Amino acid sequence: MPVLAATDPTPGTGTAGRCARCVPGARTAAGEDDPSARLPRHERRAVRVYSVVLVVGTAACLAFMAAVTLPLDIALLARAVRGLAPGNTPAGYADSAAVLVTLGGVNVLWLVTKWRDHGSRRRAEAVARHGM
Repeated sequence: MPVLAATDPTPGTGTAGRCARCVPGARTAAGEDDPSARLPRHERRAVRVYSVVLVVGTAACLAFMAAVTLPLDIALLARAVRGLAPGNTPAGYADSAAVLVTLGGVNVLWLVTKWRDHGSRRRAEAVARHGM
């Protein structure tokens, strides 16, 4: 059963986590209060609507990535690797190399960015957990 934290450092995701309480089996962390309760009613409503849009938009992006982007990336990478096999033309080798460098570079940059964004959070959690 997942625990949803209200103090997520990523903007908007704390409220999105509380919004996810309607997910079957989800529960909130002990002692959690709703920081949006201190907002005026019209602002609280806007924050909650934004949270729903954030959750739905993120789910749509992840679904598109899983259904379209990943299969196309895998097929393109496999075709590029096959294009590096002996017997290809110089233009074919150049095309395959360009695809591998471009697509591989984009994926490496994405992974490095994700690691930088979330690596410090993981290190801070490890320090807090082990008391270092």
